[in-house]
Amino acid sequence: MSKRPKANRPKANRPKTKNKSSKPKQQRHLQAVPSTPKPTAEERDKHLIDSFAPDFIEWFSLETNDPDGAMLCLNMAQILVEMCSELTNEATATSLPAWAVEEAIGSAYSATADEPGAAEAFVDSWHTYVHYLQDSGRWTGSDEEFAETHSVLSEDWDEHDVPLPNVDVPELSQSEEAIGFSQLELIHRTNRLLEWLGTGQQVTQTGALRRKDIEAAAACVGVRVKAGNKSSPALEPLPGLEQTDDESDESTVPTVRSMHDVLLLSTIWAALNAAGLISMTSTTVKPTAQAEQWLYGGVPEQVNQYRDFVTSFLLQTAVADDVFEPLRPAVASLMLMVLTAGTSEPVERSRLDDLMPAPEEERDMFNTLIVGFATDRLEQLSELGLLTGKDHYTVTPVVAQCVGAIVDTVRDFALAADDDFDDEFFDDPFAGSSSYTLDGITNAPGAEVWQLKIGLRGSKPPIWRRILVPSSIRLNELHGVIQLSFGWMDAHMHLFSTDGPYRGTVYRPAHPEFMEEGDVDESAVSLGEVLSGTARKLIYVYDFGDDWIHEIQLEDTKPDAARKDLPICTAGRGAAPVEDSGGIQGWMDKVEAANDASHEEHRDIREWLGLAPSETIDPKALDVDEINFRLSTLQ
Repeated sequence: MSKRPKANRPKANRPKTKNKSSKPKQQRHLQAVPSTPKPTAEERDKHLIDSFAPDFIEWFSLETNDPDGAMLCLNMAQILVEMCSELTNEATATSLPAWAVEEAIGSAYSATADEPGAAEAFVDSWHTYVHYLQDSGRWTGSDEEFAETHSVLSEDWDEHDVPLPNVDVPELSQSEEAIGFSQLELIHRTNRLLEWLGTGQQVTQTGALRRKDIEAAAACVGVRVKAGNKSSPALEPLPGLEQTDDESDESTVPTVRSMHDVLLLSTIWAALNAAGLISMTSTTVKPTAQAEQWLYGGVPEQVNQYRDFVTSFLLQTAVADDVFEPLRPAVASLMLMVLTAGTSEPVERSRLDDLMPAPEEERDMFNTLIVGFATDRLEQLSELGLLTGKDHYTVTPVVAQCVGAIVDTVRDFALAADDDFDDEFFDDPFAGSSSYTLDGITNAPGAEVWQLKIGLRGSKPPIWRRILVPSSIRLNELHGVIQLSFGWMDAHMHLFSTDGPYRGTVYRPAHPEFMEEGDVDESAVSLGEVLSGTARKLIYVYDFGDDWIHEIQLEDTKPDAARKDLPICTAGRGAAPVEDSGGIQGWMDKVEAANDASHEEHRDIREWLGLAPSETIDPKALDVDEINFRLSTLQ
């Protein structure tokens, strides 16, 4: 037997011959060899994935018929495993917790925000990898855990589903909370409003302050307005924080007709009610015992009332119903993203637009509106002290806990509202695609057939419809007839009035937020009751921003309403305007721009209208058969 060659060790490493240990020679050799470091979870995961790489390639080739993509998919899976391992500090190559996968997906979307489709590619690869683990018997978690992880990877991840940043709630003592809340401008303004309420004030049947008290209440929350009457022009709800530079200049003070026209006052009012700080009867509003604690209680009681109120105010602001209905889910989601991120790090104001899901060049007017609505609300929160920072948004420490309290509610609202909304609304803005639905109309025995001419005031060329209806039709049903006849989408508020727009007796939907003193529920009255005696005209206003004013003229009456084909359109003229086109003048301007190739807005308007290259708009066009097809749903 040949001798084993000596190890060629460096001289410095040779053991000394003196003072030899008395331990057995074999044990001394084991001590001289450094122990192998225990592999990290990341190393164990990598080794495990490398070990079944050949099997994965074979499986992938059979499943996808794309052998070249196997290693790319496995490399992407390795990234997921590493991300989950960092979160759990355990090897996760064959058992991926659903919660960790969800956070990894959120990180992927955030990291690839400037690369459309990149995050989706990662999620697809991760989904494939998890399928492989299950098919090959390598999944080491339970069946329930696999189902949860598979469910997370199977979701449609869009801008509303991406996991939100964690809410960072600092630990504050009760005294620190009390100081933090008491320094908020929102609390100061609400104090003044509660003190003004005193022992109580009068309200309408809908719970709104009476018109005579709007100016005083608005002043309490820092807003200067003039209270008008029903003949005053209707306004969209005011942002609520604008102050005139010259308070003596009355011409710059906006005139409002309702408490709900002052957005800040309306939001604080709703939050006070939700937090149990005010109670209302059919005629009065009074501060509650909680409001007494707010104003005069000790620190513990005040902190609780402040916390509940600020939470309610944030919720009311994020899901405010003054936003155009189809945009509410996206506005709420964008605000929630800023608020949650702002609890841990500043969110640059100038980059708010970057949080929108689509690349800048692909954004349309609706994305711009979403950012605009969200920005208005965030600026309001800044003025009220809930957010700080000159060039960025940072959530005030005491407000962070309130943000955490609304996350689930706002997110559930956004997802539910988004699911309920039909995206086809934006695909074809032309009239004629009205989504208005109604079970039918009231055609009572003995009712007459009434011939109505319904025209849009100020339209050139004239836009009108001649409609036959029974005299017993309810006004809410007539609202449906008008919506279908003009192709409106029923996406805005409306009202009927007897003496001109917003004048005389006003008939509205029985909504507690918008009915005013003296208004009548439109569903409780028939057209025959309204146009009785010498009355032959009625006004219908749709969309209080664009102000589409419809003049309803009773042209003729006939004794027999037993016919089954009512309502029916017998004549008309003019193409109905497109929803949200800026009123009659705005619509006429858009028609001109769309048909005039030399117009500076020609291209933008045609793109917004979705016109084909050779398509033009004929403002005189009318398809009576199409109108009657829609009206047939009410017969």
